Amino acid sequence: MVQAHRKAGMLMRRTIRNNSGLTAVEVIVAAVILVIVAVALLGLYNNNFGWIVGAGFRTEALDEAKSAIDQLIATGPSVGATDTVTISFPGVSAVTVEGEFVETTQTDGPNDSVSVTLRTFLPK
Repeated sequence: MVQAHRKAGMLMRRTIRNNSGLTAVEVIVAAVILVIVAVALLGLYNNNFGWIVGAGFRTEALDEAKSAIDQLIATGPSVGATDTVTISFPGVSAVTVEGEFVETTQTDGPNDSVSVTLRTFLPK
């Protein structure tokens, strides 16, 4: 009976000792894992931020190019325009339209690093 009591006491001491908290090694391993995950996520965030900023520059350049094309459409083709576009559909004779091809290129971003070119046809 005394021996059973001792075994129960030793078992209780081991259980209490095992639940006393985290060891320094466990804390260091957890911190290292946390740092690795944080560095990986920071890299993703940095790349995504660059893509978002680049998309903003492209959008600005595209808006400027669309405005320039709209102005060219409003003025119409030049007087001596000699370009043509031929449109054909099956079973119908082709249609040729005279006019002028116009193009505009706009840039944006640091050192004009983003470029957008729009091209359209202005019929006479």
